[in-house]
Amino acid sequence: MAQANQYALTLADEAQARLEQLEGFISYRAPHSPVLAFNFEGIHHSDLAALIAEQGIALRTGQHCAQPLIDALTISGCLRASFMPYNQLSDIDRLVDAVKFALSLLKDED
Repeated sequence: MAQANQYALTLADEAQARLEQLEGFISYRAPHSPVLAFNFEGIHHSDLAALIAEQGIALRTGQHCAQPLIDALTISGCLRASFMPYNQLSDIDRLVDAVKFALSLLKDED
């Protein structure tokens, strides 16, 4: 079980490292967590999630049953990607590509 948990953490670390390369990335991830909560500056989390969903990737969006924390962060919500032992590095490739594509569409609207 510990090996499976470590693998999920490794995937979350890799996803965060790759998303951090994109302009405007903001992470709310707790240390040593396979759950990556994030936003992109100037982009509404629901808009981004909808465009990512159209590419076949399911992310959670909103307050995630943590309204006091969301309020303390002074945000309306965020996206959440959860990594599990059945995920693969190719899933991170797909996530990052989907985020890049969605951001390109949303930034063109400005």
